[in-house]
Amino acid sequence: METAAHVMRAAVEVSRRLTGALGAPGVNLWHASGEAAWQSVFHFHVHVVPRYDSADLTPPWAEVEQPVESLAGLAGEIRAWR
Repeated sequence: METAAHVMRAAVEVSRRLTGALGAPGVNLWHASGEAAWQSVFHFHVHVVPRYDSADLTPPWAEVEQPVESLAGLAGEIRAWR
């Protein structure tokens, strides 16, 4: 846990410096685990991506909204998984 905290503190500091130096109004912190998530280098790393316009990135979770009740079965599967 301590290592993860150090990584996130470093990512926040790099983000602050990068957006300040480049005048970017936003930043994405990007981590991918597994090929299905577009991981191409198979060790832990975080990309710090300055952003100027949201139009060139579509969040994959924004396409379909489901009622929260429809997630009850999935929630049970996640709780039961060991």
